[in-house]
Amino acid sequence: MKVIEIYRKYQPEIILIPHWQERHPDHVHAHYLCREAQYYSGLRKIAIKTYGKKLDTWRPHKYFHYMQKYEFTPSFIVDISDVYDIRVAAIKAHKSQFYNPRSMEPETFLSSQSFLDFMEKRMKYYGQQIGVNYGEPFYSVEPIGIKDIFDLRMFKG
Repeated sequence: MKVIEIYRKYQPEIILIPHWQERHPDHVHAHYLCREAQYYSGLRKIAIKTYGKKLDTWRPHKYFHYMQKYEFTPSFIVDISDVYDIRVAAIKAHKSQFYNPRSMEPETFLSSQSFLDFMEKRMKYYGQQIGVNYGEPFYSVEPIGIKDIFDLRMFKG
């Protein structure tokens, strides 16, 4: 119900959710929770109030899966070259989970420097696939429709 409330309150057109095949059970559950809320948030019979005000139904139009540990064949790849540093800073902001040279905790798969190296190489690999420096892969269960083929931004690759 909380996720439905968030969708209705902020009315996102698109949501990005973890892929359903993932190493950590919490990420798998997050996938299903977000996907189900995407559907239920459009049902009129589910009433949600926030601060005493009823929220209108809203269903995000599309959801796309992002890649974590396990790879999939992407439906599309987004050029993240211009925001690569921000992307890496966002990862590193989670100091309790990712590499932190000052941490006294036992090293895990995520907390090793090699994991950050792996992430960089993967972003470079997917960037290379579309002819840019860094790329972020996404998966869509449904076909992605476009109105005009010339609306597609093509990369030399």
